Order: sequence, then structure tokens, then C-alpha cells
Amino acid sequence: MPEITVRAMTDAEFTAWQHALARAYADEQVRSGNWAPGEALRRAREGNAALLPQGLGTPGMLLLTATRPDGEPVGRIWLSLEHPRGTADCAFLYDIEVEEPHRGQGYGRALLTAAEEAARSRGRSALELNVFGDNATAIALYESAGFVVVQQQMRTALTRDRTTARPPPSSGPPTGARSAVNSSRSPKRGTRGPYRHPHGRRRGQRPPAIHHREAAVLLHAR
Repeated sequence: MPEITVRAMTDAEFTAWQHALARAYADEQVRSGNWAPGEALRRAREGNAALLPQGLGTPGMLLLTATRPDGEPVGRIWLSLEHPRGTADCAFLYDIEVEEPHRGQGYGRALLTAAEEAARSRGRSALELNVFGDNATAIALYESAGFVVVQQQMRTALTRDRTTARPPPSSGPPTGARSAVNSSRSPKRGTRGPYRHPHGRRRGQRPPAIHHREAAVLLHAR
């Protein structure tokens, strides 16, 4: 795992990161069918502003830049010391991102380790994050790092010609309803091997960054 140091973002870094983050999150929501293209960027910016009302100085938020030993920035971390749903002693990782030239070199795991240590050193006993359900590369990283699924959002298309669809069960949510599914899977052990950073993309190099709030899978680690 490459050596990195994390520090607070500068004002200039924060401004550039906010724009890039909003664009990337909006694109993820459009690809997932959650938001219409014409409103996605506005909604992403509004969501970020609500979470960071005081920008870099928002209490409880850590906005960090990761650098190599020579000082070159390689990535960014957005970590909240307070869970958005009030889970006690649990930090929440809103965003983790590796700069394009440094992807595929292990910096993703280095940033994730740095985020865990930042939360631990501030008295938190657990860390959670969201990831889109089709982001297999990122999910593999998080599972190998000890994250387990605690909630999963599911969806089906309700087309008129679904003649092969099975009838809904006698109990539980109807077919097509969104539902939360608890999983008791234990974290995998012995799987912290070589890793292609979560921004090593699939299907046209799509980044599996943890863009906050409304992704499909909620992961938890202690």
C-alpha cells in the first residue's frame, strides 16, 4: 500500500472538489434512474450545500486531501463524524476519490485506511458508507476491508408486458416496491490482497466513488 499523508483541504481545493463532486454525483443518480438529467446537477449542488452549510468550516465534517511523500495530491476524503441517521459512535464516509493519474496503484485502499484512522482517532467505533449496487469493484474493496451490508435498496421496472413475473408473496412488500434488506454476512478474512482502486472503472471507466446519501447499498465496518 503506498504511503500517503492527509491534511485539510485548502480553499481552492475545496471549491474545485465541490464542483467535481456535484457533477459526478448527479451523473450517478441519472445513470441509476433516480433523477432526471435536467434537474440532477441542481439537486446534487443543493444536497452538498445542505450537508456543508459552512463549507470547509462545517462542524463535524472532515474534508481532507491525501498527498504522496513528495507533496503531490493523490485524492480526497469527505468524512462526517456524525452519522446522518444518528447512529451512535459511527462516522459516515460521504466521498473518497483518487486523482485520475494515480488510479490502479493502491491509493484507494490507502485513502480508505486513512479515513478509518481519522474516525477512530476521534473516538468513533464504526464507519459506514453508501455505494451504488452495480459498483462491483468498489464493493469488493469495502468487503475485503471488513465492511458488511447492513441495508440494501432494491428496484424492479413495472412494465405492462411482464407476463413472466411471479405473483407477489402472501406477505411482505409487493413486487416492485423498494425495500430494506438486512444482511448478516460476516466480513471476509484474509482477503486484503492486491487491489485495483475503486476508481479503476468498468463499463467505460465509471468511478465507483462513494457519492453520498442515496446509493443502493449501505455498508458498515468496525
